[in-house]
Amino acid sequence: MAFAASQLSKHLQNPSPEHHAAADQVILYLYATRFLSIEWLQQEFRKGRFQIGYLPTADMPADGLTKALSRQRFEHFRSLLRLADVQEQIQRTE
Repeated sequence: MAFAASQLSKHLQNPSPEHHAAADQVILYLYATRFLSIEWLQQEFRKGRFQIGYLPTADMPADGLTKALSRQRFEHFRSLLRLADVQEQIQRTE
């Protein structure tokens, strides 16, 4: 899906009839398969493959990928992903 959108986006400035037809095919595919992901998620949930729980806004790791963060929030984001600053280790080995 991402590949199709990427290819179509290359022709946004001057789309040809072929590009319109390709975009229509993508839209029809999305419309026809719109419930598949929901059904798959329900199936996986019933199998116990994941759990749904409350997560406070301050603890959402996705914020680090979608928002500009203060230094303090960035440090918190980095800790949620269990990432470490290795700059000091790199300098010691040089």
